[in-house]
Amino acid sequence: AFELPCTIPILGDGAHEFRVSSGIKANGISATRIIYPFFEMCDLFIKDGDTYQASTSNIVNLHKDSMVVLKATTSYKENITFLFVEDFEDAGAVIESTENSDTSLIKTNIDAFEGYSGEIHLDSNNDFFEIMSAEFVPLNGLYNTSMLEMDYRCDHSFKLGVAVKSAETGLIDLYESIQINPSEDWNKIYVHTTYQVNLGNSNDEFGIFIGTVKSTSSETASFYFDNIKWLHEQ
Repeated sequence: AFELPCTIPILGDGAHEFRVSSGIKANGISATRIIYPFFEMCDLFIKDGDTYQASTSNIVNLHKDSMVVLKATTSYKENITFLFVEDFEDAGAVIESTENSDTSLIKTNIDAFEGYSGEIHLDSNNDFFEIMSAEFVPLNGLYNTSMLEMDYRCDHSFKLGVAVKSAETGLIDLYESIQINPSEDWNKIYVHTTYQVNLGNSNDEFGIFIGTVKSTSSETASFYFDNIKWLHEQ
């Protein structure tokens, strides 16, 4: 595994086929780097002068004591379902504050990741927030892989997990996937949600929740979210 940008030493000459995959830190943990299961194998492009030319079948010609400059592109696999995408650019709300929340999720273009982002603030009078999928969805292939992508920054930890709505009672159970630590700068995280989905039944409906109670040691807490994508393997 190499963190980009990088220079990769290879002892080899002549034409070789390369298989390059996109890696992630699963659940934001450096020790759990994995190939992202929802991306295709990368297509390689070889730098030729000021431009890049597509490599046929990802074949690269290597020459001793020289460097080949490449760029790689990928895309989502065709068998992936986007259960929802919230980029805060549209008028409708994919994720919204629950009735239990002390404060509301608002859209802002100040200190946003790109365009508009979601913003939440807590203080001594409003010390709890909870946001959840506005609409719950059924899932085919309950035991298939599911993950949530998200850009965020915050000065206080928060929890993220799967909300399961019972088809029989309409009651919602919350199953925590991860507690995310503060990040001063915008950070990208990929969270496994497969296990929490599996706690539901095939006739239930599913959503995502995010929330926290402000610590008494903090006077205020601020949270920003963007590009929240929940993906499921068909």
